[in-house]
Amino acid sequence: PYVAFDAIAAMAERDGVQPSTAMTKYQKAVSFGILKVMSKMGISTVQSYKGAQIFEAVGLGEEVVDTCFTGSTSRLKGV
Repeated sequence: PYVAFDAIAAMAERDGVQPSTAMTKYQKAVSFGILKVMSKMGISTVQSYKGAQIFEAVGLGEEVVDTCFTGSTSRLKGV
């Protein structure tokens, strides 16, 4: 998120807005967007998402999947 924060700070200064206000609005918008996507996926709480493994790891090597995403499927191998 550092690149996004830097871009937001630059735009805020250019437009005469307080960078802290712009950051707060950005964080609020991103949180809303993530919650909206999660609700469309049928995830009502973060706790129900953790460990649900409702995704497939695409383009990741078998060792990475086994280490970081235990139990997830990965039909397309990669790095």
